Amino acid sequence: MLSNLDEALDNLTNLKELRRGLVRVAAPETLSCTLLPELIAGYNNSHPGVDVRFDDVPIQEVLAGLQNGSTDIGFGPAGVVPDQSVEVHMICADPLWVALRSDDPLTKAKSVSWKDLRERPLLNYMPNIAINVLSNVPSRHHPKELVPVHRVNTALSMLRVRQGAVICPSMAEPLVRGFGLTFLPLLQPAVKWKIAMFVRNSASLSPAVESFRDFTLDFSPNWATSGVDRRRTSERRKRI
Repeated sequence: MLSNLDEALDNLTNLKELRRGLVRVAAPETLSCTLLPELIAGYNNSHPGVDVRFDDVPIQEVLAGLQNGSTDIGFGPAGVVPDQSVEVHMICADPLWVALRSDDPLTKAKSVSWKDLRERPLLNYMPNIAINVLSNVPSRHHPKELVPVHRVNTALSMLRVRQGAVICPSMAEPLVRGFGLTFLPLLQPAVKWKIAMFVRNSASLSPAVESFRDFTLDFSPNWATSGVDRRRTSERRKRI
């Protein structure tokens, strides 16, 4: 009995001091390919004893995991409505850009307007695009055709072999250019993709989950700064 008690006390001390612990994180593909690897690597450097288990799943599964208890912290577009037991933290707002084939005439300009895209099929992977994105754009400039897919990689792969456009947050620039596509600012109007962190009710959080939440809130301002740096680099590349 004394041995079991000692072990229990050791486990509690390890958890409090974050030498051990588990955080279950989930996010959809766009964030999985861009921000989340950097965030998790930074957290692991600061808390090497905590096991961060990451799952890249559609936003519907992120929210379902938070509600059924299989996920501790989720990430996704701020426009989705989670269960009332889930805390929502706005962590970043990233401008939307557009991916185009290199032979598209629109790539000759430094930016693209929504009006310019109206006649091109929009290969869309974003859930609730009407509420989260197009509600900020005059209806006369909405794309005439939406081609629905489930993953951003699918949309970009399709764009390589057919005419159209793919809208992505600017943070996806390395991903877009990896497909050999051109990536330009989308303006008139400029629309930002708001990213949120979803956390299960704080009353039931473990010390490890609390530390990951706090680390993310401290880390997220860097994402906005790095986004500005990426856009400046892209503009310089375009001028060259």
